[in-house]
Amino acid sequence: MRPHEFFELSFPEVCLMMGGYDDRKNVEWKQTREIAYLLYCLGTEPKGRDSKQKFMPLKGDGKVADTLTPSERIQAAKEKWEKIRPRKKKTDK
Repeated sequence: MRPHEFFELSFPEVCLMMGGYDDRKNVEWKQTREIAYLLYCLGTEPKGRDSKQKFMPLKGDGKVADTLTPSERIQAAKEKWEKIRPRKKKTDK
């Protein structure tokens, strides 16, 4: 979109465009979550497996995803990764 096209839009039109952009990005993240969850399922037993929403919360999933800050989401992802693939402790020689 060119600047003169943007400035010809009304405020509601801009809001609709922003909402559409957010929706498209959310769909892309859901696709990413599907792939990540498939990989996660390959490395875990079905009994202790988290749901997709708990594994990688996204906007629109409900209370859990909407209340987490980005830094909390990153920390949760790191903790889940360590749970799946714990690092080997270095031994002193």
